[in-house]
Amino acid sequence: MSLLLKPYCIILAHLIFSCKNICFVSFLLCYLSMYAQIPADSIQIDYYYPNKLQYEDAVYKENIRTVLFHVKNQQLTPAIIPLSGELQLELTFDELGEEVNYYSYQLVLCDADWTPSSLDSFDYINGFIEQDITRYQFSLNTFQPYTQYQLEIPNRNMQITKSGNYLLKVYRSGDEDDLVLTRRMIVYENFMRIEGRFSSPTLTAVLRTHQRLDFSLVHKGLNIVNPMAELNVVVLQNGRWDNALKNLKPTFMHVDELIYNFANRNLFEAGNEFRYFDFRSIRYRSERVKRLEEDKEMREKHVYLKEDYPRTPEGIRFRINYTDFNGRYEIGMRDGLFNYLDADYAFVHFTLPFDEPLRNGNIYLFGGFTDWQIAPRYQLKYDYEQKAYQACIYLKQGFYNYQYVLLEDGDFVPKAEPFEGNYYRTENDYTILVYHRKFGARYDRLIGIKTLNSRI
Repeated sequence: MSLLLKPYCIILAHLIFSCKNICFVSFLLCYLSMYAQIPADSIQIDYYYPNKLQYEDAVYKENIRTVLFHVKNQQLTPAIIPLSGELQLELTFDELGEEVNYYSYQLVLCDADWTPSSLDSFDYINGFIEQDITRYQFSLNTFQPYTQYQLEIPNRNMQITKSGNYLLKVYRSGDEDDLVLTRRMIVYENFMRIEGRFSSPTLTAVLRTHQRLDFSLVHKGLNIVNPMAELNVVVLQNGRWDNALKNLKPTFMHVDELIYNFANRNLFEAGNEFRYFDFRSIRYRSERVKRLEEDKEMREKHVYLKEDYPRTPEGIRFRINYTDFNGRYEIGMRDGLFNYLDADYAFVHFTLPFDEPLRNGNIYLFGGFTDWQIAPRYQLKYDYEQKAYQACIYLKQGFYNYQYVLLEDGDFVPKAEPFEGNYYRTENDYTILVYHRKFGARYDRLIGIKTLNSRI
């Protein structure tokens, strides 16, 4: 690239990163590639600034790891609690290193689509709207030193008064712009009975690959004047929001019952049982671990997993005693006294044999430990000598579920089917969320929730 052209490229790059119009961004890319003689698809763009608030599960600092957010003392549960206050959510996260920082947190009420509500914080919080995280502990006897922070919510200083979607924001030293992490949580009321059943898809093409969920809402005693306008129904698969069915409307309406029976709308790719690995012990190899290595001088531990292979339609679909957490993971160790603080970090090596690299996209690890998101940290790279895709991920000891997914060039939705397959009898959890906004109301109230399992 000529020196004369470089200032213009810098200006164009600045426009790309500051522009929110995707079409205009595409034009700029083409322009830049044409005059700078750089292929447009080789320019890597991060569409989010590191500290720009995202209304989703996100981590904004490289040294913040292993963020767990669940019902207190129930590590494998989603962050869902009743408004009654009988349950608490527990947040824990690790800061790598020996430093201690001061963190604060807030709750933001969101509408059903995860945009901020128009209500003021005092409308849905009883107590202080901002609090400090005061509980932390240091790791014990680990190669990787870390400080673990812990928070329970709601608590005596911060109580929730309205149901709905909430975003938990954690930031450093009282500075809301210095974000550390965000986590979604759901607070519900139960004013209706939700009944659901799984049935076969009507489309022959997806009969063996998809799952169909039909359900009804029985709302006796609840005054819903216009269900089509007042209700917003969302269905989640395994707690994921990236492939959720949103804003579903009833197909039939009775006096006290709404029917949601769609021919093709309420379909999910069934996927396959999640792959797993267990390294709660770094002294002994588990079933999925090929070998263990320890470098005391570098203070590093390495866990090499056995090779994974794409699952073909002719492959094994079910396995007796197959442990599947539906994509979630559990932190802990077998050899220590303290479940969290004795657990160490290790470099976990993944291998996916492939004859040659794909030309139409990239492969990523995907699951609860990736926040169900595509991130550069979890991308696999092709090794020509080994003829395999490989990844090395720094993880805390535990039991993990995962899948391999393909993100094709130009696409925004990852696909697991090329590596995992789709089998209609796969066991999945489905959660139905019913939001209600009366005429003139200013927020979406969550008035019904139900979780169903697809096991047949």
